[in-house]
Amino acid sequence: MNALDQTVASSDSDQLGFATSADISGQIDAWTAVNDMLLSRADEIRQAWNDLDIDQVHITGCGSVNYLSQTTAPLLQDAVGLSCSAAPGSAYLGDGGWPIAEPKRALLIVASRSGETSEMVQAVAAFRARGGQNVWCITTRSQSTLPGLADFVISTDEGYEPSVVQTRSFSALLAMAQGLATILGGGNLQTSEVVEVAGSAAIERADSVLDQLGPLERFERVIVLGTRLGFGLAQEGQLLMNEMALTDSSSHVLLDFRHGPISMVDSSTLVVALLDPSASEADTAVVDDAASLGAAMLVVTMGPTPKGSYLSADVDPDGLGHLPLMLPILQRLGLRIALSKGINPDQPRHLSAVVILQDDDS
Repeated sequence: MNALDQTVASSDSDQLGFATSADISGQIDAWTAVNDMLLSRADEIRQAWNDLDIDQVHITGCGSVNYLSQTTAPLLQDAVGLSCSAAPGSAYLGDGGWPIAEPKRALLIVASRSGETSEMVQAVAAFRARGGQNVWCITTRSQSTLPGLADFVISTDEGYEPSVVQTRSFSALLAMAQGLATILGGGNLQTSEVVEVAGSAAIERADSVLDQLGPLERFERVIVLGTRLGFGLAQEGQLLMNEMALTDSSSHVLLDFRHGPISMVDSSTLVVALLDPSASEADTAVVDDAASLGAAMLVVTMGPTPKGSYLSADVDPDGLGHLPLMLPILQRLGLRIALSKGINPDQPRHLSAVVILQDDDS
């Protein structure tokens, strides 16, 4: 248990954020479980892919997992060379503007923590009704409804957490998605021992860096920036600030940040820049621009480093390219801001762990 976990566990009797903190620290176990599963099923996954007769892939999820799908789509497109797109589960409801033109030639990948989200169940039904024949499911609950509706399932129950705000489960789903792309692209998975060491280092690094950030009460807003792969993670970072800490937050593609949103930057702004392996020098120049306007900068990097000197977390020193390593610092930041405001992130306002829609006639 690290210093922050001890602080949370030994705080007042209500123990604000105890479950959330435990989920963040415990996600390393989920990552290694995911890695073990992928190593054991790699041949099975490749065979299931080779058995498909498709020319497009569509990934869908709701809430946090919608953001996950936006990172998964470019990962898979790079790996398999087919057009891959992402849309939220709600896009599959109703008749107008349906996201898949030719369902018969498509693979629909549904991702869900609980495996019970109504929009996801309805999306599969709508896809089947339109002639769709291929459904894969990525989930942290293998015995839930969605896996039973899918033709192929990638699941690790070790990744599930009952908390409302997704931390452990989101990173486990991301590890599964990235591992799927690695396998289908002909790459090699790391050993689980390497993943465990890197994960522990990422969490320790997150706490060390955040200790240097100073009083969090001075920030009126948090802006999270990402690149091609990292924008989905940036959106998840924004959501964490909203859900955990009720903090004003927004997310943007790095190079788009100059096209309007940068007007919000001042000395009360914290800008978090996620520089994943797809980041370029042009992306890092945006970091320098935001800093010149008075923002406090936190750079989480797997790729290039900005010219300026900023509070930085190099979360991938060995070049693993393991995207879940970028998440702990966002999760810990949301938790710390919540605690600084006396907010309990274990009980976020107006939210539940699973969204179940009622039938119209119920």
